Amino acid sequence: MQTFVQGIYPPTIISTISGNFIVDGKNWIQVRLEEFTTKEKLDFNKLNEYYQKLFPNFSFNKIKNLPLKQWKIKSSSTEEIYNVRLWKDNYFSCECLGFQFRKICKHITNIKEQTNGI
Repeated sequence: MQTFVQGIYPPTIISTISGNFIVDGKNWIQVRLEEFTTKEKLDFNKLNEYYQKLFPNFSFNKIKNLPLKQWKIKSSSTEEIYNVRLWKDNYFSCECLGFQFRKICKHITNIKEQTNGI
């Protein structure tokens, strides 16, 4: 019989040579990766639903590290859709390569312009 203890971190998926696992800081639960991805991106809604079945009292909303706001922005050069997120302390993040290298990108700049800097 397998016993689970709700972890201290929001769950995410880790891929190893041994397989794919939902990891939450305490548990490693083996899963099929295709159940939680769309176009090779992790679908947090599906992950949340699965995790809720294991831990009915768990809520992502109780975690302090959730973004305050989120926008989906289409790439100007490809069919990619990027998530731009606003975190506490007015910190923005984006999934694009530009942000990963420079910590600023045109997607964030556009959101700031549209929202008057929030």
